[in-house]
Parts: sequence; structure tokens; C-alpha cells
Amino acid sequence: MKSLILILFTTFGLSNQSTLFAQETFDVKVIVTNINSQKGKVRLGIFNSSKTFLDQGKEYKTYSESPDGKTLTFYLNDFTKGEYAISLYHDINSDNKCNLSFLLRPSEPYGFSNNVKLKLFKPDFEDCKVLVDGDKTVRIELVE
Repeated sequence: MKSLILILFTTFGLSNQSTLFAQETFDVKVIVTNINSQKGKVRLGIFNSSKTFLDQGKEYKTYSESPDGKTLTFYLNDFTKGEYAISLYHDINSDNKCNLSFLLRPSEPYGFSNNVKLKLFKPDFEDCKVLVDGDKTVRIELVE
């Protein structure tokens, strides 16, 4: 009988430990508004570090969708609790880059989480960060 109890305790104890170490994940819904063209794709980058924020190729996750109206919704899954910043642009000419004007400002529509606007310099992670500690909806209005 003792060995049966020990086997049951060990089996259930180990399976419970694995759930203790599993990280809870959340869904993030990003609603992009002010889309004025149906050409190209809206490209979205998620950053989880101030050190890599806005560095092309160093995004935590990337997504792209073709617009089909004035609004586009991204449904993103499997985010652990933490701080993230979102940057996006509407790649109207489908060249896979955010084109810049001679003043080094985006010549294609763009946006950031918290609807941070460009000033003289690019925004920083602190201005754009969003705390994900549960399912979250983030609204970003494209700027032209």
C-alpha cells in the first residue's frame, strides 16, 4: 500500500510541477486604423527590449497582412507577461522596407504603440512600451 501511495504521489507530484513552471501566455489584438490604400502590406514588428527597439532584423516577432479596408486587425498569440513595443508601417510599394524621405522621415504611413508621433528623433522603447499582463488590445492609427 505504501508503494502505491508513493507511486501516486510521485506521478501526480511530477505532473503538477510541470504546470508550476509553465509560463502563462496571453493574446494581443492590434487594431490598425487610418488605412487609406489597399495596396501592399501592413508590416508590424514587436520588440521586447530597449536595446533592439527599431533595429531591423532584431524584432521579437514580425507579422504582415494585406489591408482590405480602413481598419486591419492583427490577432497575435503566445505572449508571456512583459513589456513590448510595437512599430508598424504600410509597405504600399511592396519593397519590404519602410521608405524614407530626404528628411529621413517615413514616406509611407507608419505608427507606434501608444500612438507616439515622430518628432526630431525616432521614439524610444519607454514611450512606446505596452505592459502585457493579460489579454490586451492595442490601437494604432497610421500617420501619413
